[in-house]
Amino acid sequence: MQKDLLRLEDVTKYYTSSGGVGLGIHKVNLSFNLGEFVVITGSSGSGKTTLLNVITGMDTYEEGSIFVEGEDTTYYGRLDYENFRRKYISFIFQNYNLIDSYTAYQNVELALIARGIPKNERKKEVVDILKKVGLEKRMNHRVTRLSGGEKQRVSIARALCSDAPIIACDEITGNLDMATSIEIIELLKNLSKGKLVLLVSHDVNEAIDYATRVIVMHDGSVDKDYSVSHDDDICEECLKEEIKQKLLVRPDENTLSSKEVAEKIKVKKSKRNPSKLEGILSLIFGIMSIVFGDFILSIITFKLFKKSLFTEGRNLGFVARRLGIAGIILFILKILLLIGFIIFVVILFLLGEIEIIREVQ
Repeated sequence: MQKDLLRLEDVTKYYTSSGGVGLGIHKVNLSFNLGEFVVITGSSGSGKTTLLNVITGMDTYEEGSIFVEGEDTTYYGRLDYENFRRKYISFIFQNYNLIDSYTAYQNVELALIARGIPKNERKKEVVDILKKVGLEKRMNHRVTRLSGGEKQRVSIARALCSDAPIIACDEITGNLDMATSIEIIELLKNLSKGKLVLLVSHDVNEAIDYATRVIVMHDGSVDKDYSVSHDDDICEECLKEEIKQKLLVRPDENTLSSKEVAEKIKVKKSKRNPSKLEGILSLIFGIMSIVFGDFILSIITFKLFKKSLFTEGRNLGFVARRLGIAGIILFILKILLLIGFIIFVVILFLLGEIEIIREVQ
């Protein structure tokens, strides 16, 4: 019988302070395997980040046991945990944890240096992974010159280069807008096949389209552990609604009963809008914004891009978004050139006036 990659048995974590003892997580029983994309969600203070920290060895636990490929970690010391994280865990953080003075290439290369990969082999691997995350043209830019979305792409590339089987993500879209958040999660899903992804998120809606499993935490305990299928007759909207109820409503208030949920789950899952119209229109306006360098056309491109996010035209929309950004840059350059031309003309005029004055004198 194949062993679980990770298994938690009655795991409990307490926090002690001068004010007393606080409960982090309580008697958590979970198991995880490769190939899962797990979203861990819950209201603020529910224990979702504590759970991730305990799983990844960033924090200790007081009761229960955690097994890694069948090995009990109960008696792990500091060095044991360091070796465990080095072998099994790659981290992606909300605040990126990149070295600002390094380029995207150098930040990703660090993961390979840590693995002891020879220099002559590192370049190809770093370039390949940066191409996969769409940063082949930005790899030599310092982190300070990258956008939030680009920084998170570097973090994903670095995590994938570590070759660890588990990718731990703590609120990785917290600093990003909704459109970029969805783009980042989709990228992570596409590039992490065969790995176990543990994604802590306060907003399940941005990740549920890519999750294979959703764990809802409440008061330090696992309230629900959902298996999410994107291929059968599961009503995803019903699942979202029940999760929202669990996040926002206290247990003593009315929530959906299991029978009501079971009835709703019989409904065919609503698919993404098959229309590509919004994506096509956003691409057309994006191209026009480049041709004419027009600010208004760029704004229209962005609006159409947002509408395309939940349609089959979303990939076209992402291309259009980049074109819209380029259109705004061209517009700014036009304005700067116009200002420069006006200044040049004024200077010539003033020089002419000075010459006339000199001739009169």
